[in-house]
Order: sequence, then structure tokens, then C-alpha cells
Amino acid sequence: MDGGDRAASALGANAVRKDLGPETLRDIAQILKASIQYGLDHRKEAVLHSMRWARDMEVDLADKFVGMYVNDWTLDYGERGREAIRTLLRVGFERVSSPTRWNSSLLRNERYCRPSRGSGRTEKRRSI
Repeated sequence: MDGGDRAASALGANAVRKDLGPETLRDIAQILKASIQYGLDHRKEAVLHSMRWARDMEVDLADKFVGMYVNDWTLDYGERGREAIRTLLRVGFERVSSPTRWNSSLLRNERYCRPSRGSGRTEKRRSI
């Protein structure tokens, strides 16, 4: 993913604590999937409902915009999506872990600096 590689990737995800147990995790997954499916099955109503946040968009454009974020991939992004997430995490870890790959443009402001452990100097924290 250094410019030439392109991978499908989710724009967001839901995280659930594992310690809630397998039954609760299964229930939450089923509820989320049913909710997304309902929105897909009732797209026109969902788009019309979302128009209050559409910032003066026409309905057709809002529908196109919603379709970019809520679609069949939202229900299950499949193996291609899982591979994209693995790649994102791997590349992110490599970039954050390697001081030679530091990109200062990722630093938003000085509040992301912290004292380095035991060194008495300040070390820049990476923001990803």
C-alpha cells in the first residue's frame, strides 16, 4: 500500500468486547446485520430520513452518497475486505514501528508529543 497497491477497505467497523461472551457477541452481530439489511431493503425511506443531514444535497446525490457507504459490502466485506484490513494493520504497524519511516506530516500538533520513557527527552508520537 505504498502508492501502487490498492485494496478495498471498510470505512468503519463495529467493535465489541470479547469478554461479553460468545452468545452476546452473536446477538450483537445478528442485530447489527438485521439493522443494516433493513436499511438496504428500505433504501428510499432510509435516504429520505437522512436528508436532514444532507447539507442541501438533492435526493439523487444523497442516494449516491449513501450507496458509497452502505451497500452489500457493509453486510459482509468477504475475503477481499478481510485481506484489505490485514494489509492496513500490517502496513500501519510497520510504519509506526519503524523510526526510519516517520512522516512528520502525521503529527497534528505538539499535544501528540510525550516524554520518552526514562530518557528525559521528548519523543514524537505518531498519529495515524
